[in-house]
Amino acid sequence: MSGFDAQRLRDGSISQAAVRRTPDIPESLQEMALGGPVRALVLAVYFPEEDDRIQSKSWAVVCDVRTLGSKQCYLPKVPIYPLCGGLFDEDIRIPRACSIDVNQGSLATESGGPTTPKPSDSADTDGDTVMLWFENGDPMKPFIMPFGPPHPKRNNKPVKSEGRVRRIRHNGTIIEIDKDGNVTIDASAAKTDALAVDGSQVANASGGNITIKTNASPGLLNLQEATDFLIKGTTYWTEFQKVIDELSTWAKTATGAAPIGPGAILVGKITAFKLTASQWLSSRTKTG
Repeated sequence: MSGFDAQRLRDGSISQAAVRRTPDIPESLQEMALGGPVRALVLAVYFPEEDDRIQSKSWAVVCDVRTLGSKQCYLPKVPIYPLCGGLFDEDIRIPRACSIDVNQGSLATESGGPTTPKPSDSADTDGDTVMLWFENGDPMKPFIMPFGPPHPKRNNKPVKSEGRVRRIRHNGTIIEIDKDGNVTIDASAAKTDALAVDGSQVANASGGNITIKTNASPGLLNLQEATDFLIKGTTYWTEFQKVIDELSTWAKTATGAAPIGPGAILVGKITAFKLTASQWLSSRTKTG
């Protein structure tokens, strides 16, 4: 694994590092490496096929970052450590790189000399702030941890009335478990990945779809209720109700069971009869 260095620890054991050494990181990082996590602003993101310095096409997504605080420096191609990165399993979040000044000013990611004496403040950019650490305390081997501090100008802030909520929001789509254990998947406000020039999100007319795929054939979507469940819809509810009414009428005729009832909402269990799709389709064909 060329480019990955093993390190002998104080007890004589060998630690095989997982982070590629980056020779052009400045020596001034020695103090940072010994001092604990370091905040950094993401300037650019590269996927494995884009990083020409990873000869083996490593798994790593890497970022160019600028450290924040009293000692700022530029670090290229720092790998992201995901929450899970097994042989096949994964749990990863790709951070947002700087692209605009949210105040509609001129974005400067690095110092450009007398005309741009210092880079844009991290709070004025749309880039994510991440936390860096260093493999075995080696300042030449930084990595990005899978979490970081919130953006100073974040638009969505927790409120006390929500209580202990678990929420994932990405490009406007929300997966949430509230304080009462209710689960919500809300893609109604899906946004594009790119932001407007003022830093606002842009509606995505073609996004916000929800896809569930199964492995079995035919696929099985199993809804197990404690008592009854309610299915609600909008655009297609009228046609769905027609099907239920027709199914109910057929069931009464075929089995003598009590119908669900014209105009009724499908609530819970249909246990009065057993019906296969072929039987119902056959019945519909015969009755026109």
